[in-house]
Amino acid sequence: MGTPSIVSLITGYITALKRWINDIKELGSIEMSEQGKKGGIGAGLFAGAAFFGVFAFGLITFGLVYVLVEVADLATWLSFAIVAFLYLILAAIMALVGKKLVSGLVGPQRTIAAIKAGPGFPLGAQDDEDGPSAKQ
Repeated sequence: MGTPSIVSLITGYITALKRWINDIKELGSIEMSEQGKKGGIGAGLFAGAAFFGVFAFGLITFGLVYVLVEVADLATWLSFAIVAFLYLILAAIMALVGKKLVSGLVGPQRTIAAIKAGPGFPLGAQDDEDGPSAKQ
């Protein structure tokens, strides 16, 4: 046969480009779901810290202060200061663990690299066997 016509070259290129775009969309979806799990765990730890702080703060504070005042015979103001310091330590630990999980998140690196690399074929090349979809 002779040289392919312009119409068949453009049609082949458009088909291959559509397949490449669909591959990129699927890859991005996979990568973001992987990152979403880590982000969910980190956000859950932040929510756990907030839950603890809001719902248990009053009871635990007065319970600990009461123990310090009655058992250790400390002044009330000193007992409150000690309990507040313990809460600050607990909050710092929870924030550091949550920050570590959240800061480890990255964007869809493979998808970005695939987009920068392009569809992997020059204009007018046929994409029958070794196009983007065949690499899966």
